[in-house]
Amino acid sequence: GDVVAVKPSTGQVIALAPSRTFSLQQAVTDFDKIGPEGSPLINRATTGLYPPGSTFKVVTASAALEEGLYSPRSMFTDTGSYATPGGQIRNFGQETFGTHTLSRALTKSINTTFAAIGDALGRSVLVAAMGRFGFG
Repeated sequence: GDVVAVKPSTGQVIALAPSRTFSLQQAVTDFDKIGPEGSPLINRATTGLYPPGSTFKVVTASAALEEGLYSPRSMFTDTGSYATPGGQIRNFGQETFGTHTLSRALTKSINTTFAAIGDALGRSVLVAAMGRFGFG
């Protein structure tokens, strides 16, 4: 995938690393064979709009630790899904992690654990944490 690092307060691009699925030489010698599948000529790093995804887990973990409600050794149980008013949150690849610590949740990027932590912390705590990271 593509990677973009942006300064949240200004939107300034700090780093940009697009990946392509074709050989640049092929674009010169056999352009017609590149094909529209997935539109390989589109630079998704600069044209796509994506939610922050797993990067927001750092904000959530930071808020959890700063509030003193959780420690790196706090225990969680993952069943593979977590119900929110907006719908079910699932882990990538439909994985289930069972009992684990906050440290493992961050290491393995466990969506359901961070959804539960976000719910427990509440909106105002998360918004304040976002501000400390330069969001909003």
